Amino acid sequence: MQTLQPSLLVLQNPNSIDRTAKRLAIGNLRECGMGKLKDPELARDFLQNTHTILLNCICQDRVEKCREQCLEFTYDVFSYSSDTSFALAATLELCKKRVLIAPKMREPEEEAEEIRLGIVRLLNLLLSKCSAQAIKPAIADDIVQVVQGCIKDKFPDVQKEACCVLLTITERKSTYIGYFGDKITKAVIPILRHKHAILRTLGIQVVERLVVTNFVGLKPLVEVTEDYDKSIMETLSYDNSPVVREALARCNTTWLTTCSPIDRYKFADALLPLLLTAAVDDISTVRQCGEKGLGDVDRVCVKDMQDAGILEATSKTNETTSAVRELEIHSKGILNQLADTIDVTSKKIPKSSFYLDILIPQISNTLEADTRMKPSTAIWLLDRFINYAARDAITLHELSRILDLLKSSSLSKILLNEEQYIESAANVLDCAILHCMETTHESLSEENRYKTVMVALQLMTLCSMSGKETIMGVQQDEIASIDSINTKKKLVKTVMMLHGASEKPEDVFYQYLPHFLETIAKPRGNAPEKWNDESISLRMLEVIIMESGHKIIENSDTLNKVVSILIKCGSQQPDGKNGRDTDSSVIGARLRCLAIMTWLYSMDKDTLYIKAQSSFVLKDMISFCIVSSEPQNGSCALNIQYQLRRQAIVCLTAAMETQSITPGDDQEKNIPDIVTKCLQDEDEQIRVLSVSAMTAFIRQYNKMDDKFKGQLEKHCLHNLLSRLKDQKKAVCLSLYGQLPAVFNTISNEGINIVTDALVPQIEYVDETSDRQLKSAFQDCLDVLYRINSTRLMETIRDTQQVSAKPDAYQIHIDRLSSL
Repeated sequence: MQTLQPSLLVLQNPNSIDRTAKRLAIGNLRECGMGKLKDPELARDFLQNTHTILLNCICQDRVEKCREQCLEFTYDVFSYSSDTSFALAATLELCKKRVLIAPKMREPEEEAEEIRLGIVRLLNLLLSKCSAQAIKPAIADDIVQVVQGCIKDKFPDVQKEACCVLLTITERKSTYIGYFGDKITKAVIPILRHKHAILRTLGIQVVERLVVTNFVGLKPLVEVTEDYDKSIMETLSYDNSPVVREALARCNTTWLTTCSPIDRYKFADALLPLLLTAAVDDISTVRQCGEKGLGDVDRVCVKDMQDAGILEATSKTNETTSAVRELEIHSKGILNQLADTIDVTSKKIPKSSFYLDILIPQISNTLEADTRMKPSTAIWLLDRFINYAARDAITLHELSRILDLLKSSSLSKILLNEEQYIESAANVLDCAILHCMETTHESLSEENRYKTVMVALQLMTLCSMSGKETIMGVQQDEIASIDSINTKKKLVKTVMMLHGASEKPEDVFYQYLPHFLETIAKPRGNAPEKWNDESISLRMLEVIIMESGHKIIENSDTLNKVVSILIKCGSQQPDGKNGRDTDSSVIGARLRCLAIMTWLYSMDKDTLYIKAQSSFVLKDMISFCIVSSEPQNGSCALNIQYQLRRQAIVCLTAAMETQSITPGDDQEKNIPDIVTKCLQDEDEQIRVLSVSAMTAFIRQYNKMDDKFKGQLEKHCLHNLLSRLKDQKKAVCLSLYGQLPAVFNTISNEGINIVTDALVPQIEYVDETSDRQLKSAFQDCLDVLYRINSTRLMETIRDTQQVSAKPDAYQIHIDRLSSL
């Protein structure tokens, strides 16, 4: 403490404008103190004596840079402290003075947005590390006041952090929440009506935890006020954002399943309609969340009645029990047939044809409703029964019947709706193949093997579709379940059972790819031009391509047929006249085709077989996804449009990096304009990906003859370097990281253009506190220095002479001179 006292004395004078002295004082505190202050107890003792000085410096110092650096140091020390309760009141006063807008003022006293954000983050940190008893009613009232003020801040990140403060309060489960939960709920309602979906989602997370702690907090959320004709919960159930609707469904499920029975039935009339609304939502993820919620609530209500003695306790979790019960109720005739056929005395085992005759009509829905069981139950029973069939009873005829059943469209629809039975279908296929081979004592014919592989491929595809798991990574809303992965492994094993042990899976699947492509080419009314993301043919093509692995690029004829199909499917357009799901599914198919093309480009680095069709890929798939907008009549969510453009840019970059698309071709001359458009896109990730695309183009076009240089190089570099002024850190980081790759390929004039654009960035980078950004910029500058040190140093010195911040340039001059 004694060694740090001089530095603390420097910070005590807020009116001093000696920036250098204060920066040195903060630097000394960090350098001399941080090593010891990483001990939680030492950090707490230090802050108990100094937090007032540090917070006053943040609040009152006239130099913005000093306030910022002091805030960073204070945050770091508090993050190590074992307790922060002693500083809560002072930090709240800091928030009131610097972050909130005072009466008769239009702006908060703290003008720097990043500092306001840092102050709210500091408050959140203190709340997360203090004891629950420290959040007393007076403190909590001040916190609610600060949050209400921060929600009105113009800086979105401050608004988000304010929501996180409320989340932290609810996690602490203080006594304040227990007694005044409805008061915090009312403070959250403006967040729930905010224009930004991410804030509405955070607000839902806050009230979810809040109401679980104290159900009294639910009352303001389901009440209809004078200003609005619907409660806030009802309004959110029709929110434009699927993410908000999904969060609301999850929240309602939590409330109805965790509260006491009294509260559950008291508010059921207000909450259950919201879950029912989610269960019929247009978006599948919201719909699934609503359906799952209704199922969870159903189980809780059954348990309530069991606990009350209204129902006897029963175990319904066992799949076998439920299936057998359905069999007993709806299929008395089947049991009678089984009893008549099976001679218990002689233990005669029926042949598989017996089960097929009974169960195939059940699965195919050819019976009257009053004599029919659920098709999913029938496939489950077939899985069980076929294991007990006589080992020599499955002939080629029975196998053909089973394969026809498993590949039928009616069964595919059943398995998509009830994916837990896909495993049963896989078991039926595996057992049927094994028994048939034992019966015939010979390998299957080529026709039957192809038929079997196609059935296995179809079931593997259904595994992917049912779990929203996608091989190419297009959909990212849910991860494949372990059951789905195991089922697919079993199906691959079944396919390999038909072939020699020496063959590899990729060889086997690639062997059948040409036959599958011929099947697609046949005129059956399901041409690639009419596929959507739910089309089984498209998804099967994706699976067989991935299972074929590197073998896909070994034959140019097969590869070009695949690319032609992808172009046909990937170039179709939704017309906006269909429903939202229909048009979104068409766009999803284009997105999937682009992802597959990206993977093919990455595999085709040496043969360049795709190059012959790349102009069509660029024109019909990539360009159109970027330069056109999808229908805006509500049929297509904005999110999937962003995904489409992102994937198009990734595909274009992969094509250029593998030299499948080269700048010298006529069609490819439009690439700079395409990428330039994306560099100006409102989506941050698209701009990041476009930086990679433009640098790939520059590298490729500079490998061509001199006639392609000059103005085009200058045009590309100017558009690329315009992103240096991007407000998003990720874009700047991408640019600093990608630029060095083009330094060795561009002309001297190009190097001069880059130098003139990079040097003015020194002041911008000096002002930021982001170490990652500074490091990336320095690395980029170092590479440029090694290529043309004289020109770079001259430009830095010239700019330093006219700059108001010469010290920033001198730091880089000294650093570069030492290289």
